[in-house]
Amino acid sequence: MKTCNFIKPDGSQCNAYAVKDDEFCFSHSEKHKDKHLEAVMNGGKSLKRSYADQEPIILRNNEDIVYLIEQVINDVRANNTSNKTASVIAMYINLAIKAISLALIDKAQKRNSKMMNTGNLDLKQHIEKLEGELRIKTNNSNQ
Repeated sequence: MKTCNFIKPDGSQCNAYAVKDDEFCFSHSEKHKDKHLEAVMNGGKSLKRSYADQEPIILRNNEDIVYLIEQVINDVRANNTSNKTASVIAMYINLAIKAISLALIDKAQKRNSKMMNTGNLDLKQHIEKLEGELRIKTNNSNQ
């Protein structure tokens, strides 16, 4: 592929590829001047969705995440947001899913640790209680 023959004001040559059957690129071709102008004008009309006008999103559980996913899907389907924006939001949703999972694990570990430290959970007593319940069930089923 040949490069554009346009010479810039600083004397350097344009490095873009020339359009088929032309010696200039799309930006510098006289043949495509109207199409180039239209493309430049349409560039400012591309899909852009501002989420700044909405309440902050708080993701604390899976239900919140499902709601956000539904919102993004509906925005893409209605052409209210671009696929690029939706992809970035999806990346953040994945991070939120991981963070929520880690937070739940951490919360459970702290709860278990607190129970053990306060004496509310004596593992030996708990096992003995379960064994006793198992014996009672076994005896009742044998009768």
